[in-house]
Amino acid sequence: MGVSEPPKRTVVINGRIFEVALPELSQLQIRTLANLSPDDDLILEVSGGADRVLAPDERVELSSDVIHIFSRPQTSFG
Repeated sequence: MGVSEPPKRTVVINGRIFEVALPELSQLQIRTLANLSPDDDLILEVSGGADRVLAPDERVELSSDVIHIFSRPQTSFG
């Protein structure tokens, strides 16, 4: 019997589809995977709710559903 591979999960980052074999991703992993600027905010699309900005140390749990994330320049007021 061969060694089975971990299940692949789908994450869509700025419209690009990625298949990963990890149960969760850190912001650094997301930025590296999609070649994103470290200065941009990462936004998690929430189905049926309000999208939200990910906290710097927050990890995104990847489920069997497709996760959608997009980036945008940081917004500063003041």
